[in-house]
Amino acid sequence: MESLYELIHRALTSEGMLPKGFSLPKPNAEKIHFADGAMDGIAIFHTSNSAQGVELLEQAVCAANRDDAGGARELVRRFCETGCMIGAIDEIQQYIIGHQEELAAGKLYQLGRDLMLGGTHREEVKFGMALLELFNTNGNEEIKQAVRELACSDEFTIFALFLMQSWDNPELEIYQAARKVRGWGRIHAVERLTPVDEEMERWILSEGWDNTVLPAYSALECFQKARCAQLLEEEMTREQYISMSGLMSGLLDEGPVRGISACDNPEQVLISFLRQSGRFDLTAAEYAVAAQILDYARDNKMEPVVLAAERLLKSRGCMLVLQRDMERGESLRLAKQLGLDYAPYAMAAINEDFQRNYHYIDLLMSEEEYAVRLIHLFEEKLPLDEMAAGSADEMGLGEAFTDYRILVYMIQHLKNRPGMGVRLIQTALKAPVVNNRNMALTVLEEWVKDKGCSLGNCYPDLHQLLLELRESEVRHDIRTRMDALAGLK
Repeated sequence: MESLYELIHRALTSEGMLPKGFSLPKPNAEKIHFADGAMDGIAIFHTSNSAQGVELLEQAVCAANRDDAGGARELVRRFCETGCMIGAIDEIQQYIIGHQEELAAGKLYQLGRDLMLGGTHREEVKFGMALLELFNTNGNEEIKQAVRELACSDEFTIFALFLMQSWDNPELEIYQAARKVRGWGRIHAVERLTPVDEEMERWILSEGWDNTVLPAYSALECFQKARCAQLLEEEMTREQYISMSGLMSGLLDEGPVRGISACDNPEQVLISFLRQSGRFDLTAAEYAVAAQILDYARDNKMEPVVLAAERLLKSRGCMLVLQRDMERGESLRLAKQLGLDYAPYAMAAINEDFQRNYHYIDLLMSEEEYAVRLIHLFEEKLPLDEMAAGSADEMGLGEAFTDYRILVYMIQHLKNRPGMGVRLIQTALKAPVVNNRNMALTVLEEWVKDKGCSLGNCYPDLHQLLLELRESEVRHDIRTRMDALAGLK
C-alpha cells in the first residue's frame, strides 16, 4: 500500500503545493469524515486533548528498542484505531525523555523515520514526526524536505511546524509552509509565525487570515503581527484597505475565538477603520463589513462607532452600490439589514435562476403573499413525483441529491405556515433522504401544536398518509415519530 508521504509527494504541483480539493484517503468512504486537519484543529481550539492509548505507544517504543520492529508497528497500528496524536504527543515525548538512559536513540530515530515516510495511517505518520522532533534533524536535508512536503497537507502541518521550530531560519520555514496550505494548517502556521521582515508582514495582512475554515481563527494574530493598529492611523492604500476589510470581518466574528474584543481599545480600532472606509469607493462586500461593525457597536454600546457606521451606510455611495447589486440579484441580505426594499429583487432573482437563488426564500417567507408565490414556484420547479421515491436511509450528499436539499430548505420555512405547502410536505415524507422526512415531521408537529388538535382532526389527509407510510419506513426512529403524530402511541 502506498504510504501517505508517497501519496502527498506524488500529488505536489510544480509550485510545491497540493492541488485544490486534495484530501487524504478516508478509512470508510460511506461515513462522514472531517476535512484534513479538522479533528486536531477542533481539539486544540475547543476541547481538552485526550491522551488515550499512550501506553500502546510506550510499548511500541520499548518494542523498537528490543529490535522488534514488527511488534512496534503492530502496537502503533492498534493505537491508531482509537488514539489521537495531538493529545498524546506530550506524554509520549515525556516518557521517552524520562527513559532516555535505557532507550537506544538510533532505534527510535529509525522508527520515527519509518513511520513518517512509510506510514499508511494519519496518526502513524504523526507519531513518526513526534519521535523525530526529539532529535536534531537540522542537518538532515532528506528528512527536512520530507517534513516540508508533509507540511503541505493540513493534516500534518502542525506536526511539521513542531520540527521546523528547531531548524535554522525557523521563521522562513514556517512562512513558506503557511503559504502552501489554506485550511487548518495555515491557522497553525500563522499562530506560530513571527514576522521578521516587511514581506512577511504584508503577507500576514493580505493572506494570513484568509483560510478555508474561518478567518476568525487567525484574525487577531494577523491584526497584531501585521501591526494593523498602527497602519489604521496612517493613510492606507486601496490594496491595504481591501486586505484590512477582510481581516476586520474576521475580527468581528467572535464565534470560535476572541477577536476585536481582545484588541487594545476596540472602539478606536473601529473608528479608525471607518475613517479609512470613507476614503475609498467601496464594494457591497466592504459595506457589509461596516454593517458588521454597526451591529457590534450597538451590542457593545459604542455610540461614536454607531454614528460613524450609520453615516457610512446611509451615504449616497452605499445606496448606489446596493441598488445596482439588488438589480443583479446580489447583496440582498445587506439591503434587508439596511431597510431597503429588497423583496421584489429577491423574488425576481429566484425566478430568474431557481437553482442558484432559491435560498433567498428566507428573506421572503415571512410575508404571506410571497410565501404563496414561492410554494407554487417550488411545486413547479422541483420534480416532486420523481422525488417521492419511498423511504430509504440516504444521507442526501452529492450532486444527485441537489433537489432534496432544495426541498428541505423550503420545508423548514413552512413551520410557521400551517396548512400551506401540503404537496411539498407529502413529497418530503415520501423522500428517500432521511432529513427530508425528519423535517417534514417537525413541521407537522409544529402545525399540530399551533392548531391545538390532533393530526387526524386538523389534517386528516396527512394523518392517513402517515398511517400508510409507517408500514414501509426503514428507520425505527422516524417510524416512532410517525406513530406519535398519528396517535398510535
